[in-house]
Amino acid sequence: MLPMPERKTPREILSADGKLEKDVIAVKVRDKTVDLHTPIDTAGTLRPIRANDPDGLPLSATPPHTSWQTPFSGFSQERRSPSAPP
Repeated sequence: MLPMPERKTPREILSADGKLEKDVIAVKVRDKTVDLHTPIDTAGTLRPIRANDPDGLPLSATPPHTSWQTPFSGFSQERRSPSAPP
């Protein structure tokens, strides 16, 4: 049986190489864009994608959404302190 290649997240790899900076939002590996949390084979060469890079602009402009969130949720609501009554 062939040994499985070692898998780490791009965040771990960049951090170990001292290349993880605050504006890095993804990586390019083998012509694929991969987020920082998806484990990948460590054999490939990583190119960090920054928020202001041409490859990073579409990624950083897309807000994260969850099943309970709509694109406009929270914009018209007042912020309340945790101790304030509802």
